[in-house]
Amino acid sequence: MTPRENAMAIFYGRQPDYYGDIMEAITLVPDPVMFGDIPPRDGKEYRDSWGTVYIWPPDAPGPHPRVTKENAVIPDIEHWQDYLKVPSLEGLDFGPAKQVAESVDRKEKFVGFMFGGGLFERSHHLMGMQDALMNYLEYPEEMAGVLREICEYKKAYIRLMAREVHPDIIFYHDDWGSKQNLFLPPRTWRALIKPLQQEISDTIHECGMIYMHHADCICQPIVQDMVEIGVDIWQGVIAQNDIVEIQRITEGKLAMCGGIDGKLTWRILPRSRFAPRYGGPSTPIAPADGSIPPYPTESASGSGTIRSSWTSCTATAPNTPKTIRFNLDNLRVREILCR
Repeated sequence: MTPRENAMAIFYGRQPDYYGDIMEAITLVPDPVMFGDIPPRDGKEYRDSWGTVYIWPPDAPGPHPRVTKENAVIPDIEHWQDYLKVPSLEGLDFGPAKQVAESVDRKEKFVGFMFGGGLFERSHHLMGMQDALMNYLEYPEEMAGVLREICEYKKAYIRLMAREVHPDIIFYHDDWGSKQNLFLPPRTWRALIKPLQQEISDTIHECGMIYMHHADCICQPIVQDMVEIGVDIWQGVIAQNDIVEIQRITEGKLAMCGGIDGKLTWRILPRSRFAPRYGGPSTPIAPADGSIPPYPTESASGSGTIRSSWTSCTATAPNTPKTIRFNLDNLRVREILCR
């Protein structure tokens, strides 16, 4: 099997050749918006295309927003229309993305693009986390207006990327919670985020792409909503979610990738400590799981270094049920997967 075929076997519930990191089956193209917004790694403040201040300290793995009362794009939610300037999508250079996409054998791998700063993330990047959380509860109509502008931008860019590059899968980022809970009460998320996320999901599928949603946080209270929206894959599932229970209540309709506690990725652990927690190479982390975390890559000293890119292992449990699969109601998505 090719990496693409192997990934699809897992999610269709068929027996794959091996279990490993789904990202090994995806080639991400350089996104002109994301690359245009990345600041230098010098610890200084820079504004992105939305006006949000970002910094990238030399010792940090990536850039992050630094929003204060003084530099917030929207300092007063009651007058958000006076402050919010949605970036233009005119004049973007898709040349590098097209070049990478054309180099990929789509029988071997998926062509994907990473789309960060989802509805919730972008909203708190514009005003700061504390003000955003308060505004969601105290000014829901104003926040709905802000979210509508973000949503329309997202949909327009998805359509533009689909027309220019024709990706197979979108790696959409929006962290809706922490390791303890959702950031918003479920009723608030359902009232303000869910309807617009449905529009974004519909746009993704209309453009013939698989919708892989990254949220390395607690999402358990809204997983049935994620199925209703049409999320094909939930990537970044942290172990603080009850994965077995999620599989039960979603009836295996939500593909999940993850299940490993992220704090362990920064440690050096011997097999004796890793295996009891996550099981051996043929032990699923949940009865219907479609992705089994293998042993970590071994170093010369014999200790296993747990990394974000996992070593693939041969499947030795052919009778293990694999009920996780894509929601393939959209014919154009089916056509892409059958290329």
